[in-house]
Amino acid sequence: MKVLELFEPAAIDVSDEDARMDAVIQALVNAGETVKRYDIIGMKKDFAENEMVENLLDAEGPEVLPITLIDGVLVKQGGYPSNTEIANWFGITEDTIAACCKASGKGCGSCGGCGGKHES
Repeated sequence: MKVLELFEPAAIDVSDEDARMDAVIQALVNAGETVKRYDIIGMKKDFAENEMVENLLDAEGPEVLPITLIDGVLVKQGGYPSNTEIANWFGITEDTIAACCKASGKGCGSCGGCGGKHES
């Protein structure tokens, strides 16, 4: 099993992207994967304790967020991973992610899980 770590900017209000990531994370947890999600405001210690994250923030500023690590390896920075990237990295299907998105109550088309192909 893999460990996904997501270092995020402060969430001021919930967007469709936040809802999509919640569904993606639920799909990963349902598949038995470990997910650790860190918010820069509430979890500054976790940011400071990760040398790679701290160095990226020092070098590029907060625009580098969100930062995605898998098993401690940087896989993406400056944007959330797409459903396709997550599916490829973890060997799950995009339909699995879409099902979790649909179950979130926002409908799968709202978060791009299935491109709106399923009824909400």
